[in-house]
Parts: sequence; structure tokens; C-alpha cells
Amino acid sequence: MNQQLMKQKIIAYINAAYQWHETGNGSLIEEGVGRDMSYLEEEILTGFGLPFMAFQYSEILQLEGFSIENIEKRASELIKELAREASSFLLSPIEKDEDILKQAKQDMKDAVEVLPMIGISTSRYNLFLYYDCYFRNLLTETALISHLKKSEILDEHESTRIPDTYAALANGKQMKRLIDYGLPFIKEYKKFLQYIIGNKPWNDFVFESKYNGQFSDKMIITLKHFYLSAITIFKADCAVIELLVKYKGFFEPILVSCTSTEMKLIMLHARYYTLAIPPLHITKPEYLTASSRHIRIKDANGHNVEISKINIGIKRIENREYNTDTIQEFTIDFIKASDKVYAIVEFPLDHDLPF
Repeated sequence: MNQQLMKQKIIAYINAAYQWHETGNGSLIEEGVGRDMSYLEEEILTGFGLPFMAFQYSEILQLEGFSIENIEKRASELIKELAREASSFLLSPIEKDEDILKQAKQDMKDAVEVLPMIGISTSRYNLFLYYDCYFRNLLTETALISHLKKSEILDEHESTRIPDTYAALANGKQMKRLIDYGLPFIKEYKKFLQYIIGNKPWNDFVFESKYNGQFSDKMIITLKHFYLSAITIFKADCAVIELLVKYKGFFEPILVSCTSTEMKLIMLHARYYTLAIPPLHITKPEYLTASSRHIRIKDANGHNVEISKINIGIKRIENREYNTDTIQEFTIDFIKASDKVYAIVEFPLDHDLPF
């Protein structure tokens, strides 16, 4: 590897990433400077022998894109860091794909950290299979790998690529083609694509109290159906979640303090794991060492997370003055999990596909 050339590429990447962040074009990753940044990221990671689609390696570069200070020195340090990562990656024992997937499900890992490690892209259909079919125990590791490889073959060509929009998949011929090819859960995938389009009041919510009075006068309230809109993690066993609950015809926000374990159990009652699991990356231990982490779910995946088939008792935090201009705060009193939710680690329950 030509280190001087690699350093030039890293400097170009940092400049492109900085410009991308500064112009606020976060959604235009396939255009202009975003495209340049993406291409450079692939060239740099591939140059070190690292899988460029794997988030744990992409993140090393991406975190450098918020500043252009001391860029020469930082580029040199990045070369050293990426070389260490490459050495560790290339010298680590070769794991079977099945074992990688088993560990990923146990740890509830984000697909961007897992699928690229077994040579699979993170297309929308692949994510759906990984989260909503494999995590629910509807596919074995062997079956998942087989279907993902079929998907990859189709995605190699524009004419056979698996659609990632409802409008494209609504075509009956497309549905039949994919089903005949042997891909599973195509009808369910189509319903998912339909679910994530269109305006929804619980997804486009902006806080504004619509009534004068308290959100229920009961000390303990039972919730069965609601939407999770934000997560704040303070440490491994301390979290605050923001929920949208329909009350008197309006969606009202409340804050609920809980443990990260309780939060994960709540997330496992999501209508779609494809929307629920990725935000949980902020619970990773390395993110909890210095300060709290906050994420708005819609910013993470474009949609708030619908939760149902669960009974949660929440208790109002006493000695808090109520104000209609603020969000009320609660703690978890009890959780009665559905017996039809497949839980990954802590909660050994049965599975179901709630489409």
C-alpha cells in the first residue's frame, strides 16, 4: 500500500465528509459530495483489506468528518488505526457465517455490523429478512444465508433487482417473479413497504398540548398500544424513553424512566423489528463511557416504532408539578410481556409474526 497516496485519499475523504455535514445534505449520500465521500470510504477501507460496508469500520472514518483541523496529523493517525484494525481483522480466527449470525442475534446487533462481515449487502429486503424473519426465529441461520445469497444474485442486475418501494413491488408480475425464484416472506415484505409510506399522525408528531388538564388522573396507567419516539441512555441500566400515547383524540408525549433491559423488552413488541432494532445501537458499552446518548427514532430510521401486544404499568413520578406545556414523567411499575413475542436473550418467549 502506498501510504502517501492513502493519506491523500483520507484527507480528501475528511474534506468531503466535512463539507457534506456542513451543507446539511445528510440524505443526499448518492449525489455530489456525498457520493464522493462514499466512493472514497470504499477505496480507503478496501485498501486496508476491510469490508467497506461494515459500520464498525466505516464509523472510524465517519467520526473524523466533523472537523478539518489538524487534518494532516489526523490522517496519519487514521492510517495507523486502520492498519491495526486490518491486522486484527485479517489475523482473527475465521468464523462460520452461521456462528456470526447466532452471536449477532444474541447481542441484537445492527445489520450494518453483521451482514457485510459475511459478504451480504444491507438492501432493504435483506434487512427485513435479518430483523423481522431471522430475529423472530422464523428462519434458521442456514436458511437465512441461503435466501440472502439468492437476493444478492438478483441485486447484481438492474433488471432483476428486488424492489425497495411499495409502488414497484405492487406489480403482480414482480411479486410472482420473486416468489417463483424462491424468496420467502415476499408478501409480508410488501406489507412492510406499504406500512412505511404515507403521512401518519404518530410519525409526523410535533409536541403541542391540545387540551387543558392532566394526562389521566390515575397514579398507575396501563398502556397496551403506543409509539416510541425517542431514547436517552445514561448508562447500561438507566434509560428514558419518550412515548406517544393517544389520549382524547390526540397523540400526547410522555417520558418513562426504565432500565435498558426493560426498554429492549418493550422494543421486542414492535410491529416491525426492522424499525425497532437499529436504534438500540446506542446501548453499546463503548457509547456509555463518557456521557448520555440521545436519539430520536425517526431520525434514525425515518419512522417512530409502533408497540402493541404488551401491558405496561407506568407510575406517575410524585412531587412533580404538572404543566400543560411540559411532558409528564413516569416510571415502570410492571411489564406483562406477550407470550407471542420471540425474545432474543433475556426473555425466553415464543415467537410470532405480527403482520
